[in-house]
Amino acid sequence: MRRDNVWKTVPSAELVPGDLVKLSLGAVVAADVRIATGEVLLDQSMLTGESLPIEAGAGVQTYAGALVRRGEAVAEVTATGARTKFRRTAELVRTAHVESSQQKAVFRVVRNLAACNWVMIILMVGYAYFLKMPLAEIFPLALAAILAYIPVAVPATFTLASALGARALAKLGVLPTRLSAVDEAASMDVLCAD
Repeated sequence: MRRDNVWKTVPSAELVPGDLVKLSLGAVVAADVRIATGEVLLDQSMLTGESLPIEAGAGVQTYAGALVRRGEAVAEVTATGARTKFRRTAELVRTAHVESSQQKAVFRVVRNLAACNWVMIILMVGYAYFLKMPLAEIFPLALAAILAYIPVAVPATFTLASALGARALAKLGVLPTRLSAVDEAASMDVLCAD
């Protein structure tokens, strides 16, 4: 980093937008920067997923986490810390919540069970009314049937099945980060990888 016309080595936490930094072979870009002078070959695979490094010269924006494979350049810091593209992307991934196919399956099973049970309860109450049972006896019967249909064990059963799948994968050297990942991987038809 250059301050007061002197190049210094400082921790990346001390960088602020507007600072000039030197990018050289083997360096990890510590902040989002715009290259001012020079040329470098940048490996941005951890950010973009691109397997090939890119040539970057004056005016090119690059991001924190990129690795300098060749060359040397001077760049101006444009964003640091939580404002970097890498940090924003990581935050989006962390907060993204997509309903898994397992959650959809559990909801579908519970919904169908509930519909069947409501039909059974209505038929049961109708039959009790047809038999001329007093309302004082029909009401507790209907209440007991309503409480009995609540499927408490269904989500626990699905969770247990996913945990057993994750355990089997762990024995094979695969570490699922979420239980739903096991089910999602099993439902894949095609996996494209670079």
